[in-house]
Amino acid sequence: MKVDRQGAIGGQTIKAVRDILANTGRYLSFCVADVEEQLQKAWWRATLDSLIKQAKLPPEARGIFGQDWQWPSDHSEVWGVPFEKMSSFAPPAQKLIKALLKEGLIEELNRDAAGVMFYCCTIQGQALRMVRFVPRINRHKVEALLSGVLKRVAAINASDELLHWVTEVRVFGSYLTNAEDFGDLDVAIKLERRPVAKWSNACFAIARASGKNLTFLDAFSYPETLTRQRIKNRSRYISLHDTSELDANPAMGGKTVYRFMPPKG
Repeated sequence: MKVDRQGAIGGQTIKAVRDILANTGRYLSFCVADVEEQLQKAWWRATLDSLIKQAKLPPEARGIFGQDWQWPSDHSEVWGVPFEKMSSFAPPAQKLIKALLKEGLIEELNRDAAGVMFYCCTIQGQALRMVRFVPRINRHKVEALLSGVLKRVAAINASDELLHWVTEVRVFGSYLTNAEDFGDLDVAIKLERRPVAKWSNACFAIARASGKNLTFLDAFSYPETLTRQRIKNRSRYISLHDTSELDANPAMGGKTVYRFMPPKG
C-alpha cells in the first residue's frame, strides 16, 4: 500500500494513524477509549524524548517511565523535572474515529452492554497498519529478504537454543502481485512451543541470560520475542505477523512458502 508520508487523517499524521491502527487493530475490536489511550502514550513518549533531547533527563528515563502511561495523570514532574500538563485526548480521539470511518479504514462492529461502540479495521485499514515508512526496494531485494528469512527459520528449527519452532511461513501483500517495487516484505509465521519440563523457568532463564532489564511479563514472553528478532534480523523491510491475523482476515490472502513438522516426543 502506497501512502503520502506527508498526509494526515483526522488531525493526526499518517504515521501516527498507522501506529494507532497497528496497536489497536491487532485486536478483534477497539473503541474510542483505546484510541485515546494510544494518543496519550504517543504524547508521553514524545514528551520524554523532548526532555531527553534537551538534556533535562538522562536517556534511561524513557525506559523507566515510558511504559507508565498513568504517570502524567498523577504527577507533574519526572525526577524533579517539570513537564507540560497533559491535555484531554478524548476530543482528538473522537475526531480521528470519525475521519477513519469516512476514509473507509475502519467500520462499526457492535455496541457492548453499556452502549459503547466498537470498531474494527477494514481491509484498507489492515493494509495501512502494515505500511513501513522506508525507501522502496525492488523485487530482487525482496526475494533476497525472503530467502534470508527462510534460511534463518530453518536454522532456528535445527537448533535447541530457542524455545519455539516455526511451523509455517506465509507471504502476503504486494509480494503476491506483479509489483516491481515494494515498501516491505509481509511475512506471517506460526510458532509452536517446544516441550520443556518447566516452561516458565525456561523462559526466565533465557531472559536472564540476555542481560536485559525486563519486566515479569516481558521476561515471560522474551523467548518468543527473541525468535521473532532472529527471523527479522533487524531488517526494517521485513514486516512480521502471525498467521492468525491472516486466518482472521481471509481477504488478506497469503501463500505458504515453508512448513515444518516438529519431531514427535
